[in-house]
Amino acid sequence: MLVFASRPGVACVLRPGVGETADVGLPIAFADWDGGAITAYKSIVTQIGVNRECGLQTMHTLAQLVYVYTFGDRISDLRISGISFPDICEASNGTGETGIERVLAYYEAHSAARQPVPMQISIGVTPFGVFKGFLHSLHVDIFQPEARLTQFTFNFKTLPVTGVTP
Repeated sequence: MLVFASRPGVACVLRPGVGETADVGLPIAFADWDGGAITAYKSIVTQIGVNRECGLQTMHTLAQLVYVYTFGDRISDLRISGISFPDICEASNGTGETGIERVLAYYEAHSAARQPVPMQISIGVTPFGVFKGFLHSLHVDIFQPEARLTQFTFNFKTLPVTGVTP
């Protein structure tokens, strides 16, 4: 079985055979980006980062006491990073766009400047992995020029989670 193609920068999707099931790992979906992203965007997600925090204030007293005041959850950061390919093995839509061009177009269509309502971002299958947020920035750079591979990072600001209890 040939796993790595001899054409640098071309990605292939390995699908399960008849009677086999696919190990999907960690399901990820956000506004038009789901399991079919390799075909639609010529890109794959390789990293996810979530930074959650609450409003907190502490006060130390002369009597060696510490008071902690909490003010609920705050707006949090969520980061989704990946790799874009110039092409894929499967038939594309014939536009000739590279993966990074499609990522840039995705940002233009879904950034907070153009989407006044928060998008849903789902990581995993439980309610604890569901976030509502705004796509506020995109970082792109070429990290393997000989293979024409680029990497990207979508940065989201997510709203505090409400109504989910452990």
